[in-house]
Amino acid sequence: MIKTFCLTALTLLMFQSLNAQKPMSVQEYINTYRGLAIEEMKKAGIPASITMAQALLESNNGGSRLAVEANNHFGIKCQVEWTGPSITHDDDAKGECFRKYDSPEASYKDHSAFLTTRSRYAFLFDYPVTDYKSWANGLKTAGYATNPQYANSLIRIIEENSLHLLDSEALGNAPASGTASVAGSGTVAAPATTPGMVIDLADPNAGYVVEKINGIRAVRAKDGDTFATVAAALRKKSHVLAGFNELPFDATLKEGQVVYLFPKHKKAKGTATHVVQQGESMHSISQQYGVRVLSLYKLNFMADDYQVKVGERIHLR
Repeated sequence: MIKTFCLTALTLLMFQSLNAQKPMSVQEYINTYRGLAIEEMKKAGIPASITMAQALLESNNGGSRLAVEANNHFGIKCQVEWTGPSITHDDDAKGECFRKYDSPEASYKDHSAFLTTRSRYAFLFDYPVTDYKSWANGLKTAGYATNPQYANSLIRIIEENSLHLLDSEALGNAPASGTASVAGSGTVAAPATTPGMVIDLADPNAGYVVEKINGIRAVRAKDGDTFATVAAALRKKSHVLAGFNELPFDATLKEGQVVYLFPKHKKAKGTATHVVQQGESMHSISQQYGVRVLSLYKLNFMADDYQVKVGERIHLR
């Protein structure tokens, strides 16, 4: 009897172990992690549909070795700056270094940081947050993956599972929770959004007013503000905000200083030129018009260490 009990217990443990490793279906994965994709869209401005499609593809619905053993749902490699735990995995080469996370949530957060802090992905934020096709093709162009069909795969996943509804939900345009399900739910699609529309992240009680400069949402710093205080009030990340504004994350902000909530553009939409005034720099001009510093140097055929002079005319587009 004891022997029978031991065998039964062993069989149960083996069953539970096998069951724990069973890959999720696409719908199960979406239902499990949709909240993370929506939250990261609100914080970082990356379409939730893109985040979810990448996660599904890169992690094989959460069943890949990287996802199971390292909570790495986006196939992000270590890179030179990574100081956290890692795992080796065969990819383009044998035994490559991949990031290892404590939780799937950490993986989703790092995916946002990965895209928002690297200059090669900066152009993606010029696309409307509802234009998942441009984002998908842009990720392929920027070299996120070597697969030539990467963009088409993302678009197919989004359209087969109606992941655009996640974008609508993040923008506040989806049906109430419980009716905005995806992937064959049979529910009516959410109302269309305005191209380029992003959710207003400012808390009315935080004392910030969101304005648009060059089509980019921004706030004005208050006395004593740092990127950390602004980020905390607006549910952002301090290092991401600093990156958007091309400043160190520990920079002291002056009262009234523009703080962009999303990346600046490559050119200005209105004014064509700017005449340099006393005390101005290429960075201050960049902040005034919502144009990236490096783009200004390129537009004016200047070296990126050139110091502008009073009276100089700077081309903005």
